[in-house]
Amino acid sequence: MQTIQWPADKNRLDAVLLYLDYRQHVPPSGDYVVHLLSDISSEDRLSIYGYQLESSYFHGFSVIGVYAGTAQQGAMKVGNFQDPQIAPGISGAAVLNRNTGAVVGITRWTNNNNAPAGGHFVPVAEIFTYLPQAARVNRDFFLQHPGHRWRRYEGKLLTDNRKDSLLRSTAHNALLIGNGYFPFLSNTTSFPELTQAPGELQEPLRARQVEAVALVDKSRAEIEHAIEATLHYPSQSSLFLYWGSKKWASQPYQILHYNSKGSDDKSGNILLSTLQRWMEHLALTDKSIFLCLDLNEVQAALGADWLPTYHPCCAYVAWTVACSPGETLAKHIKEVLKNHFPLHGNTQVTARGLCDRLQQNLGGRIVIQPPVRDFTLFPQAAR
Repeated sequence: MQTIQWPADKNRLDAVLLYLDYRQHVPPSGDYVVHLLSDISSEDRLSIYGYQLESSYFHGFSVIGVYAGTAQQGAMKVGNFQDPQIAPGISGAAVLNRNTGAVVGITRWTNNNNAPAGGHFVPVAEIFTYLPQAARVNRDFFLQHPGHRWRRYEGKLLTDNRKDSLLRSTAHNALLIGNGYFPFLSNTTSFPELTQAPGELQEPLRARQVEAVALVDKSRAEIEHAIEATLHYPSQSSLFLYWGSKKWASQPYQILHYNSKGSDDKSGNILLSTLQRWMEHLALTDKSIFLCLDLNEVQAALGADWLPTYHPCCAYVAWTVACSPGETLAKHIKEVLKNHFPLHGNTQVTARGLCDRLQQNLGGRIVIQPPVRDFTLFPQAAR
């Protein structure tokens, strides 16, 4: 053990973070490292494996039960484990969500110290809140192991068991990128509609209490920094990512941005493969992603099913044909929000709902890939 990290408020969290050098204890593949996920729903099937104390002897075995909501224990929020078999001695065992394949908590106590009974656990959501270092460490490990078998199996369970359940994101964010000024191509190469696109979207998003970060005619380094910063958003948060630009050359596909040196290729542009890598990282850190690619002819370069297939909460929209001069997807999205999702209405804006409305308005001019599992893009509008 290298060090111990205590929560900032011990009255709200009964857990500590132990820093270990996992390479000394597990195979190089990291198979024994578990993924922590705060996603849990009523009546999810839970599983615990521990060593309960019975008649002064320890016996290790599995306990299977059902999630029964949360309770308040003083200043602490805990999860309820509804099962008749939890007995003293099992505290500290990981709680596995059998519906998602992820660890959602740590067993804390039994409801009856004198007989097997149901119990409570410390939810991962509370751990992430009061020990945010745990979220970062877990996220960083899976970023370094994108092919980890735990994550792939978990993705299948999420798709199988969650596709008909709306994910209400814990936080809603937006990153708006608009690149319309390319002086390094010629003195007259400018697409003001793309430079103005983030502003078109920023107002309606902020009116819906979404933190919208706008990048207008910025360098690749600034764009990459902003995307990397989104990795620190809370687990189970949604990200609306708009990217308006033009392409340069044919193969490999390059996304133009304001000129800078030392980028992906000799001309300083962003390769499409880099965009795909960013999406992979966002998916691995449990961000629900709606990607709007305002890039002409991008679909031909992307092909079908290019989003991370193990994460059900990914969606995107892009042009299949060249758009009219001055036309942007940003303007169409703004129009849809105004006409179909009024600010003070009671209709929840979801990824699938926005996809459907855009498809109705633009038809075959765009390609839509809706999420396998729908998720909220913005908070519920206030009445």
